[in-house]
Amino acid sequence: MAMVKQIVIGLAAADDLDTLAGVTFEAIRCGRIDYPPEQRRAWVLQRWHGKKCIERLASQSIYAVLKLSDIVVFMRLTIRRYINLASVHPR
Repeated sequence: MAMVKQIVIGLAAADDLDTLAGVTFEAIRCGRIDYPPEQRRAWVLQRWHGKKCIERLASQSIYAVLKLSDIVVFMRLTIRRYINLASVHPR
């Protein structure tokens, strides 16, 4: 019998920032979309820490998809529920 892998969708929290940054880094660096080098550098080098990031979290909802307790996808939604950012781990 095949093992069922549980997938959970929920709101991310401030203590998930390092994981979200890692998902974004891997998606940009190793993902299937061929971004121009200047876009890769700009997006990968963004800082996710500090006051600015906490303000972003407060003003937007971040939904994360967890597979076996690892965040593999997340989307940042604006107050009006528009997708502001989506990142998918390449694995």
